[in-house]
This record gives sequence, C-alpha cells and structure tokens, in this order.
Amino acid sequence: MTLMLDSERLSLLFPAYLETDRDLTVVGFGPSVALVSAGVSVGAPLSRTFTLQPAGAPADLARAKTLVRLATSDGAPRLQGVVVETETGFLFLANVYVAATEALERERDEAVAASRAKSDFLGQISRELRTQLHGVIGVIGQLASSRLTPEQAELVELIQGSGDALTDVVDEVLDFVRQEAQPVSDDARALDLSHRTQDGPPSARAAAAAATEGSDDDDDSPVRALVAEDHPANRRIIELMLAPMGVEVTLVGNGAEAVEAFKQHDWEMVLLDMQMPVLDGASAARAMRAMEPTLGRGRTPIAMLSANVLPRHVEDALAAGADHFIAKPVTPAALARGLDELIRAAAVNAAKEA
Repeated sequence: MTLMLDSERLSLLFPAYLETDRDLTVVGFGPSVALVSAGVSVGAPLSRTFTLQPAGAPADLARAKTLVRLATSDGAPRLQGVVVETETGFLFLANVYVAATEALERERDEAVAASRAKSDFLGQISRELRTQLHGVIGVIGQLASSRLTPEQAELVELIQGSGDALTDVVDEVLDFVRQEAQPVSDDARALDLSHRTQDGPPSARAAAAAATEGSDDDDDSPVRALVAEDHPANRRIIELMLAPMGVEVTLVGNGAEAVEAFKQHDWEMVLLDMQMPVLDGASAARAMRAMEPTLGRGRTPIAMLSANVLPRHVEDALAAGADHFIAKPVTPAALARGLDELIRAAAVNAAKEA
C-alpha cells in the first residue's frame, strides 16, 4: 500500500510514530518516541534502540496486520501499534504510548507513597502531641477539682481552654490531611457509647452494682484495675483520675509486665496504652484473651488508651480484644465514661457466662 503523509502530519496524528527505510534504518520519528529512548536518532539502525515483539519481518507483520510492540534494550515494551508498509520502507504507528501509561502509574504510586508517608508522619506528630496534652489536661483537671482561690480557678480555666483549643487544632490538622478518615474528638469519641453528661466521676463500685443484678450496693471495696502505661507522668495522671472513682490501681510500664501481672491476679478491669515498649497494648490484649480460658476466667473488661486516633487504630484495638477505646488526651469525664462502659461490658459478659 502507499501512504503519503509528511512528518508534520504524522506527528500530529501519531506522536509516537517511527519511520524506517527498507533496511530498518530510522528516517523519522514523532516527539513521543524521544521520550521513550534518548538514543533514537535519524540514520541509526532501528535495532540499536528497539526490538520487535513479536519478532519477524516487518513486511509480514504489516500484511498480517499484527499488533506489534517496540521494546527497548531492557525488554520492556514501550510503543504498541501496527506496522504499515510504504513505498520506501515501514511506518510504525503507535496507537498506545505504553511508556506514558507506565509513567502515569509510576507517578500515581509515588503520589500514594508520598501521601502515606505524610499521613504516617502527621499521625506520629499527633500521637506525640496527644501524649503530652494528656499530661497537661490531666493535671489541670485534677487541679481544677481541688480547692482554689477565685484567681487560681480563673487561671486554671484559662489553661483548660487553651488545652482544649490545642486538642481541636490537632484534630483539625488530621481532618485536613485525611480524606477518608475522621479524628476521634475529646468529648465525642467514635467508640464511646455512653454519650452521657456527668456532673462528676462516678463510683466504680456503685456503677458496677447498678449494672450487675444482685450486687451488694453497700460494698465499698475498691475496684481493682491493672493499668499499663509507659509514660511516667501519664501513669500518675491516670491513677489520680481513677482514685476519686473508687478504683485501686496497679501500674506497670509495658505490655509484657501487664501480661505477667494479668497471670498473677484476676483483675476487674484492665487499661492498656496501645503503644508501649517491649510489648504493645494490642499484643498484650491478645495474649490476655488467649490465656483467659487456661486460667479459668471469664472475659476481663479491657480498655485501650491511645494517642493514635485514626479509625484503623480503633479497629485494631477492638480486633485485639479490647472492649472499649479511649482517645488521648484523656479527661476525667472521658475516663469515667470509659469506666462505665467497661463495667457494663463486665455485666454483659457475666450474664452470658451464667
């Protein structure tokens, strides 16, 4: 067949065209071909930069109307199209510029990786901020419940307001960079099911009595809780928050210590920080759930505390065996609600095992 098109029209119609003479020496090519291989040049043999896939005589491929690919020296196909025989040689008319597709896929993968790295970085920053905020807000909350002069109370209120505002800023930053996920706010926890306003921290024993039929309302013995938290200040703050609720706390510094303490005593509830050295909270919870049947115990209520508040972190905590998730920074009210949920979970578990 005879095909009469000048190089300008060929470039417009087929930016990835490549023209050779009968000896397969390159006599012209479109602008996209140069992007595929910097080595392609007029006057050079086609074989120096490309090989045909499938191999065969171009005239035979043209007559058979076979879909062909031009691959570079690394064997990767770069241009895909048909061969057309001309009066002076052959035209490779690429209707798919494979290299462009690969470049787009590579750019997409790089963008996904960059987005993931940014999310991981911001998640880490959020965790660090929330960990420190937990200390600040927790101490201020305890201070606010003590006897203060009017001037001191005003200063404490100002600090509380600033702490709450900073927590909101952290949540807004996370919300901005996460398109599909929502942060867990301080007072509206995604997994906090009670959503009830409380004037003050309840008595854990009284709540347990109310949740469990037949319990002794006059039992003033403390609820014994195992708390695993690697940050010393946060351990002390949780202890201070739980004391007014009638909870007797045993503190450990990592998940391995928590598992060992769990073996030694039948706790009424367990609170685990999710990210700890030696053994993290999720692994500790799984270990505890695995040993309960061997120890002859029912399901112990477990709450997971974490400064990582993405939905996947909540899901990971529940999948590991936690009954409840409490996001840091923890306030006395949020901890009281979490305690209430744990006690109700204990009542449900007891009813199932009865």
